[in-house]
Amino acid sequence: MENTKEDWEKLSEILNSILNNFLIEYRIYRNAKNKKIKKESERRIENELSLAKNHIKRNPQAYLLLLGEDNDGMAKKVIQEEFEKKEYFQELISKLLEDIKNKYLK
Repeated sequence: MENTKEDWEKLSEILNSILNNFLIEYRIYRNAKNKKIKKESERRIENELSLAKNHIKRNPQAYLLLLGEDNDGMAKKVIQEEFEKKEYFQELISKLLEDIKNKYLK
């Protein structure tokens, strides 16, 4: 089933919220002064990654957009692996949000 503009708007809002939460926690994680704070922040980061992954994978059009419609199988596999790593999350979600905006929310 094709997503409506409202579906894309809702997904975009959700992903923006997840990205904002991730950025807050990632900053805490990187600047943590002790192991307890770092571990708690890492757990919250993993939660945000999992939330984003669930929302995107439930939406086949968004998942395809994330992987790159024109990419070959190997490139898609690399993106899938990077998407699950906190070091690449911000870049990939930001690109996905930009792609959604440019393609579906004009």
